[in-house]
Amino acid sequence: INNQNDIWFKMEFAEVFSHLNQFKSAWHYYNLYKPSKEDSIYMRVYQVSTGECYYLQKNYRRALENFLSGLTEHKKLNDRNEIMRTLLDIGKTYLALNNNSEALKYGWEGLNLASQTKAKRFIRDGYQILSTVYDRLHQTDSANFYFRQYITLKDEVLNDQTKAKFVAYNYDQKIALINKEKEIQQAKLEKEKFMKWVLIVGIGLLLVFGLIILRNI
Repeated sequence: INNQNDIWFKMEFAEVFSHLNQFKSAWHYYNLYKPSKEDSIYMRVYQVSTGECYYLQKNYRRALENFLSGLTEHKKLNDRNEIMRTLLDIGKTYLALNNNSEALKYGWEGLNLASQTKAKRFIRDGYQILSTVYDRLHQTDSANFYFRQYITLKDEVLNDQTKAKFVAYNYDQKIALINKEKEIQQAKLEKEKFMKWVLIVGIGLLLVFGLIILRNI
């Protein structure tokens, strides 16, 4: 694909380097794939993705600036998946900036939206934000409640990821088995073809010898 629609892949490609802490490579591709300012539909994706890179580099002020800019455009298009992703990114950034009230506000908003869509990974992140904020506010009961919810969801997400890996592994195994069966089938066909050729040659030789013997008699 060589058009603007592959912006989602381009950003995820750059994000891989961010998560590997290879920020020089990440920014190389962010700069390479940066959409024009006029393309607000694509710029919103770029803003949030680069914001997450800034966050990983602990440049929280710049990350927050990008998240808020991206969120505005996501809301204009009512892109619910990206809205809840960005809300929780903002919540985590405010946590890092020790702004508990804003972290709680965006954490709740992101969690509510994630609960509606049943997105486990985002629900998990919402619980983590809430448990951390309430712990800082010394509201022990709420902190413990949301921490337990966070641990439960964390385990479920890990289980889902493990299942996905097994499914992918089993798929690869099935493909390998199918390819092996094809190889065996091809070998059988070649063997059958060879045996038919030997049989035809053998019958031909018998006929020739038979004609020679008959002629001599």
